[in-house]
Amino acid sequence: MRKHLLLTAIFGAGVIGSPALALEELSEEELQSVTAQGIQIIINNDDPENVQNNNNDSVQLNDQAQKNIIAFSIMNISNTAANQSANLALAQDTADDVDIHQDTYQLADNFVFASLQEVYNEDDPDAIQNNNNASVQIRGDAQQNAISFHNLNAANSAVNQAAQAVGVFNTGDDVDVDQDVVQIAVNDTAAGQVVVNDGPSFDFGDAPQNNNNSSVQINDEGQQNVIAFTLANLAGSAVNQASNLALIDTTGDDVDVDQTAIQFALNFIITGQLTVDNEDIDGIQNNNNGSVQLNANAQQNATVFQGMNATSSAANQATNMVGVFNTGEDVDIYQLSDQTAVNTSF
Repeated sequence: MRKHLLLTAIFGAGVIGSPALALEELSEEELQSVTAQGIQIIINNDDPENVQNNNNDSVQLNDQAQKNIIAFSIMNISNTAANQSANLALAQDTADDVDIHQDTYQLADNFVFASLQEVYNEDDPDAIQNNNNASVQIRGDAQQNAISFHNLNAANSAVNQAAQAVGVFNTGDDVDVDQDVVQIAVNDTAAGQVVVNDGPSFDFGDAPQNNNNSSVQINDEGQQNVIAFTLANLAGSAVNQASNLALIDTTGDDVDVDQTAIQFALNFIITGQLTVDNEDIDGIQNNNNGSVQLNANAQQNATVFQGMNATSSAANQATNMVGVFNTGEDVDIYQLSDQTAVNTSF
C-alpha cells in the first residue's frame, strides 16, 4: 500500500489562500505513513527588490554546467522514477557456435503527490523571480556539445531507457542472438504552484517572472550540438525508449536473430496546477505549466538516434534493427514491437 501524503497543513480549510501555516505535531507511528514531498512557502512583504530563484524539487543546470560533457549516461531528474540500461556484446573470430541472450526488464513507477510551491508577493514587488517547482532548468550553455549514449532530463515522470547491441564477426558455426526488452512506465503525479502578486505596481515591467511548474526548460543554447543515442526531455509523462540492434557479418552456418520489445506506458496525471493571481501587475511573465520549453538555439544541430520532447503524455519508442552479411546457410530473423500507451490527463 502506498504511503499517503498528509497535506492538511496546506489544503486544510482556508489555508491554501493564506500565507499562515499551522502544523500539528505527528507521532512516530503517524510519521511512518506520511510522505511529505517538497512543500515550499515564500512570503515577500514590503517591496522585495532582490532577484529570487525559488527552486522547489528542481534540478538547475546553469551557465556552462555539463558543457562538453562526455558520458555514457546522463540523467537530470526531478520527482521522477527512471531506469537506464544497456547490454552490449561483441564476438569476433570464433570457431564454434555463438549464442548471445540479452534481457532487460524495467519498471518505473512514479507516485509523487504532491510538490507544492506558494509564492506571495505583497506591496509592489520589483524583484526578478524564477519560481521553479518540480522542474529541470537548463540555462545558458548548459549541456552544449554534450556527447552521451543516454541523455535524460525529466520532471514528474516515469521513464525507461534501454539499449541492447550485439556485434558478431567471423564465426565458424551457428549464430543465435536473442534480445528481449520489457518496459512498464506508470506515472501518477501532481505538482502545484501558486503565485500571488498583490498590490499596485508602478514599474513591474522591469521585474519579469518565470513561473515554471512541472516543466523542463532548455534556454539559450542549451543542448546545442548535442550528440546522443537516446535523448529525452520530459515533463509529467510516462515514457519508454528501447532499441535492439544486431550486426552479423561472415558466418559459416545458420543465423537466427530474435528481437522483442514490449512496452506499456500509463500516464495518469492531474496536470500540475498553476495558479497565478495578478492584481494590477503589468510585468512580463512566462507561466509554464506541465511543459517542455526549447528556446533560442536549444537543440540546434542535435544528432540523435531516438529523440523525444514530451509533456503530459504517454509515449513509447522502439527500434529493432538487424544487419546480416556474408552468411553460409539459412538466415532467420524475427522482430516484434508490442506497444501500448494510455494517457489520462486532466
